[in-house]
Amino acid sequence: MTRKNKEYSGEFKIEVVEHMQKRGLSAESVAKHFGIKSKTQPECWMRIYLEEGAEALLVERRGRISG
Repeated sequence: MTRKNKEYSGEFKIEVVEHMQKRGLSAESVAKHFGIKSKTQPECWMRIYLEEGAEALLVERRGRISG
């Protein structure tokens, strides 16, 4: 059985993070509200947003880092 991960657009990630910030909600409640399977994913997006800025969420980060 193969499992396909859902891909979220950068714009969607920014919307989720900003919704979470403005309303002071937990990652779990925001995941439920937006239909995100992983309860911790919004937390990861929030970290990226705070550390690197909103633009960083527009960049694809899958796979291994080459180098």
